[in-house]
Amino acid sequence: MTRRWWLILGAGWSWGVASAQPASVTLTNIRHDFQALNNCAPVTAMTLLGYYGASVTQAQAAAVMKDYPGDPQVTSLELASYLGRAGLQSVIRYAGDAELLRSLVAAGFPVVLQQRLQRGSNVAHFRTVYGYSAGQFLISDPLLGPSLRLSAQRLAELWAYYNGEYLVAFPPQGLGRCSAFWAAITARPRTGSTSGHMGSRMSKRARVTRTPGGGWPRPPCAWAMPRWRRTTSSGP
Repeated sequence: MTRRWWLILGAGWSWGVASAQPASVTLTNIRHDFQALNNCAPVTAMTLLGYYGASVTQAQAAAVMKDYPGDPQVTSLELASYLGRAGLQSVIRYAGDAELLRSLVAAGFPVVLQQRLQRGSNVAHFRTVYGYSAGQFLISDPLLGPSLRLSAQRLAELWAYYNGEYLVAFPPQGLGRCSAFWAAITARPRTGSTSGHMGSRMSKRARVTRTPGGGWPRPPCAWAMPRWRRTTSSGP
């Protein structure tokens, strides 16, 4: 058993909840929109912000994230920068694998992957993993739809070119109770920059509407709060 898994187990017991990973998990409130040309990053931002209770459209996100209309590329750091200005913190890491994805999703975190669009393609594409069951992952794909299912093998094949790069975003409040969990995540290789990276688009303002009250309504580390934003199954 890896050190990372022991840390997650330890975090689970310290919160006074069962630490066994569910056999299947599906996070709810995952927004989807079919992307306009080269708009997978704006749709991904919309999906993540919507999960945490904020409202932004694909067009609004694109207007801030892209250097010019029709800009064909938004990097992971630029995505993290936009999310940071909207109020979410992000971490970007490499060497992700199926076990880590299941752990993060079970803990209540949608996970953004940078992958090849398909076999034989050289097109980079963002996808958001928000569920898993029976050897498959449930994915919101801006191009292919809200309920794409990929086997662990296919997911790894499309992910390999980017060295298993993944992004996790979360509200800043309440992270103290997640310290053991995040210690496991931050042990992974990193890009050299994490939350709220301010790139060339710093002068633009993210157009985001939060839920009434102004704060993010859902705390991170759902493993400590089993009823928060997930449906689970203990086995077949």
